[in-house]
Amino acid sequence: MRGSGSRGAPALAALVWLAAAGPGAAVVLGADGADAGGVAVNGVAVGGAAVDRWAVGGVAVDSMAVVGAAVDGPAVDRMAVGGVAVDSAAVDREAVAAGPGRPGLLSTLGGDAQAAGRTFSLFVRREVWPRSAGQLVYLGSLAGVSAILEHDKEALRRDVLRSSFYRHSHWTQIGGTLGLTRVGYGAAGALYLGGLAIGEPEVRRTGMLMAESLLVAQGVAGAVNFAVSEQRPQAGGAIRFFHSGGSGVSIHMTNTTALARVLDHRFARFAPDDSRGRRLAKILGKVLIYSIPTITGWQRLRADQHYLWNVVLGAGLSAYVTDALLRSYDQVAAPPAR
Repeated sequence: MRGSGSRGAPALAALVWLAAAGPGAAVVLGADGADAGGVAVNGVAVGGAAVDRWAVGGVAVDSMAVVGAAVDGPAVDRMAVGGVAVDSAAVDREAVAAGPGRPGLLSTLGGDAQAAGRTFSLFVRREVWPRSAGQLVYLGSLAGVSAILEHDKEALRRDVLRSSFYRHSHWTQIGGTLGLTRVGYGAAGALYLGGLAIGEPEVRRTGMLMAESLLVAQGVAGAVNFAVSEQRPQAGGAIRFFHSGGSGVSIHMTNTTALARVLDHRFARFAPDDSRGRRLAKILGKVLIYSIPTITGWQRLRADQHYLWNVVLGAGLSAYVTDALLRSYDQVAAPPAR
């Protein structure tokens, strides 16, 4: 045995260190007659010389085995990372340390809360007040149409009530139910929790955006209802300014329009590379999505809960606010420019 005394001393020292360190350490020995002269702590080789075959945790692999830990040291030509051989000049510490697992629950919830906060902050700073000519034209047109409809609201109300079009049906009942605030937040919660449970971040983020859009759109509708407080049609429809308890803006329409805009944005937006079949599917999806606020609006008129101008104003304001919030989210979620 050549040089057994000089070669045995490092291994003996390693065994002594192993006994002192406890079960968290393992000895690394060369497999080609060379002693690595080092130890592995939690899968990380320390102080060893590179050899052609190493044994880590008792299992021989080509070059080095790195299982769920980062490697500090010289690069190797061939490494087995999590059992998969890769040719690399270096090891990405962060990628190896993260492993194949998904982020923890608290990390996911915290990240979503931060994204929602940044989205709302950007919305307040850049979207609360109209900045473009298109936004001013939209809001001015919405105000003008609403004023015209308000002027003729009683005549339009009589026309609706005399109509036999789906006077009492399951469709009108469904429309009234879908516009309820608890239904909107329930749908948002189901999407968020469902996406969280099955590991689908896009579904989870859709639920988060839906809840935030409902909250912001309802806040704007509530402010307008206070400023232009109108009684229900059955109560005479008198308008009082800056008074609580008004119904000048339909909250049912606010809810269903926000829901429709979020679903359209997340699942039915056209993309330049859409095939003909995919584009057709998205068109059908849009028809289905926007049938929700359409049915709700008719139900509110048929039930004599709102005038036509209340329904139009609720839908228009909700679409404007929700689109602004979605634009803010897109800017927050966009990857940083390089």
